[in-house]
Amino acid sequence: MYSVKFVRIITQVGLHVYLLGETNYGSILYYYFLIKNYYAQCKHLEYLNNISRAIEEGLINTCVRKSTFLAQIAHESGELRYMTELGSHTKYEGRKDLGNTQKGDGERFKGRGPI
Repeated sequence: MYSVKFVRIITQVGLHVYLLGETNYGSILYYYFLIKNYYAQCKHLEYLNNISRAIEEGLINTCVRKSTFLAQIAHESGELRYMTELGSHTKYEGRKDLGNTQKGDGERFKGRGPI
């Protein structure tokens, strides 16, 4: 069982308590320490509520699914530090196989968000 203090800390940084319900101890602790370690550096804490919402809407409702989803977000976003694609948009310019048919589509449709 989680302590009230632990739950309060989690909710203060933007996570919903329902994440604690079915999540195994390891994954929620990883999520908490990820936030704690990068709190000062992370400019995108508003994404945390979106991540919580995605977990609910995407029916990510088992320990394994939550752990996998959170680990993938951590990997794809550089531990929540980067919310736009770091690579050059020019590599997607003119890529009709991706649907980029207009000049500027590579930049317009570059990756955004934690995943």
